[in-house]
Amino acid sequence: ARSFLVGCVAKGAFNLVLGVLLKRQTSGRHLAAFGLDSCRFGLFLGLFSGLFKGILCTMRHLRQREDGINAVVAGAVASLSLFVDSSSRRATIALYLATRAVDGLYRALASRGFVRLYEHGNTLLFSVCVSIILFSFGHRPDLMRQSFLEFLNKLATEAHGALRFLRTGEIDPS
Repeated sequence: ARSFLVGCVAKGAFNLVLGVLLKRQTSGRHLAAFGLDSCRFGLFLGLFSGLFKGILCTMRHLRQREDGINAVVAGAVASLSLFVDSSSRRATIALYLATRAVDGLYRALASRGFVRLYEHGNTLLFSVCVSIILFSFGHRPDLMRQSFLEFLNKLATEAHGALRFLRTGEIDPS
C-alpha cells in the first residue's frame, strides 16, 4: 500500500510541477494532476513492489535457499505489473529495467568470478546501452517511440549538422 501511495503522490506532484512550469491550463490542474494516470502509475509501483517481495519470500520459504535464482524469479513475475501501467509508458520503463537487469547480471557474474569486475564497469555498460540507442536513432529511427525520437531530434539539432552526418556521412557545409 505504501508503494502505491508513494507512486500516486510522486506522479501527481510531478504532473503538477510540470503543469506549472509549462504554464498549462490552470483550471482544474490541481485535481487533474492526481487523476487516473497517477493512480495507474501508483498501482504499477505497488504491484511491482508487492509481487517482488511476496514471490521472493515465497521462493525463500519453498526452496530453503538464499540465492540469486529467487530474485530472478521474483523480478520476472513482478515485471508483469507493467501491464497495469499506461501502454505509452511501458517501453520507457522496460528499457530502464532492462538496463538495470544487465547491470545486475554483470555484477552477479563478476561476484561468481565469470567476468572481471572493472572499477568503472557500470559506466561502460551505460555507454554500450546509450550507443545502441544512438545507433538506432541514426540508422533505424523507425524502431524508436515517436516522443523519444522527437526528444533526440531536439538534442541533435543543437549540434548543427550532426544528425545529417550520422545518417548519411555527409558534412553539412552551412
